[in-house]
Amino acid sequence: MSRAGGRARKGDERTADPKPEPSALAREVAATVPDTLSEFWADDFARRWRGRDRTTAFERTLLDRLLAKVDPARVFELGTGIGRLTPAFRARAREYVGVDLSLDLLTNARAHLGNDRPHLLVHANVVHLPFVAGAASAAGLIRIYNHLTRPGAALAELRRILAPGGQFVASASVRPSITTLELDLHDALARRAGVPFEGLTFRPEPVVERRAHRMVVFFPTRRELDEVLARSETSLLAEYGVGVNDLYLFRRVRFPVDDLMESGRRHPRSMLFPMRWFVGRWGAPDGRPLPPLSEIFACPRCHTPLGRVDLDSDWAIACATCRFPIEFRDSILRAVWSGGPGGGEGPAPGPAPTGSGGGASPSPGRSTAARGPTELI
Repeated sequence: MSRAGGRARKGDERTADPKPEPSALAREVAATVPDTLSEFWADDFARRWRGRDRTTAFERTLLDRLLAKVDPARVFELGTGIGRLTPAFRARAREYVGVDLSLDLLTNARAHLGNDRPHLLVHANVVHLPFVAGAASAAGLIRIYNHLTRPGAALAELRRILAPGGQFVASASVRPSITTLELDLHDALARRAGVPFEGLTFRPEPVVERRAHRMVVFFPTRRELDEVLARSETSLLAEYGVGVNDLYLFRRVRFPVDDLMESGRRHPRSMLFPMRWFVGRWGAPDGRPLPPLSEIFACPRCHTPLGRVDLDSDWAIACATCRFPIEFRDSILRAVWSGGPGGGEGPAPGPAPTGSGGGASPSPGRSTAARGPTELI
């Protein structure tokens, strides 16, 4: 099966989009992460979020209210992106840990962090996290689910690093929704004469892959999302429908925040809301304290604890069990492991790719929709 978005049907040249030549580092990382995340680094997130300040403000407010109910001892933000929501996580956390697969994005997130409370940035893969079990009191996984080819694996890792009874806040864009209808309309109008049209909204497959600019986005049905959560044994505590205010036609409309949140709480699965935000947890608190911040690290490959480490100076070590290289430099822990073909010892710690290219192979059983713009993720 060819890469998502690059498979051309007979007579359909539009779907075989030429891709920019990837950088050497992008090719290296893409070769080791075929089954974990899409090539998110190829996108310009600053441009993607330009003009969407009201969406960011609303999501910060919603996140702040949801985090007000969690244990603030140590809160993880899994997938910092450009730091849009970092202030909301930071404000509620006594200790903050930010994780992303891109060093460039972590640098952007760092600009939102002050020095008044302990914080830590980690260059890692959300499917293979370099932390000991029970390292976090709470966590967030916002606008990340749809980048994951194996979301169940990410939820399993999240469960492992959360202390018993720890809560998490996550989001996922689902179908059918008013936004997927909007995307189908765009594709139908943009297709060439004689080219078969395959819509996104009502496809029978549980997950459909869609190329958005240079990224692959995975759209699950509502039922598929429910089944993934059920398989992970997640206890859902709350659900919200989110995203109607981010529709292109409504971005200049000033919705009352409280009314929008209440509508989303009452109708979390309505087609009017393209995203579902949910709060979940596993187990119940057992009263054990969290490990100190300097003792939360483990090998992302075999989960061997690193013991106590120095967070005030640079260092580089190899895991005592599997020899995986781990580095702490410029106040960022670098421990990216993929577990995919070619992963071997994993990529040496270093900057994530900033150029175009890479590309994740589509997962077996997932269908691919035509390339087109989307700002759901």
